[in-house]
Amino acid sequence: MTAEFIIDDQELQSPQYPEAFGITFTPKVTGILIAIAGVAGAGYLVWKLVLPAQEQYAGLQTNLEPSRI
Repeated sequence: MTAEFIIDDQELQSPQYPEAFGITFTPKVTGILIAIAGVAGAGYLVWKLVLPAQEQYAGLQTNLEPSRI
């Protein structure tokens, strides 16, 4: 009856995380990689969407200023 409460050695070992290219993907490493990918994705969206729209807006503003005078 008391043998049911004995913990196996496998349960005491640390969890096994996946590895690729010699890097062990712990939760901390995975979080850092996801954060870097998110910042890179945000930069790409700014480069492709925001900057052209801002440039177009600035061009429209310069076209409107002479007509206000």
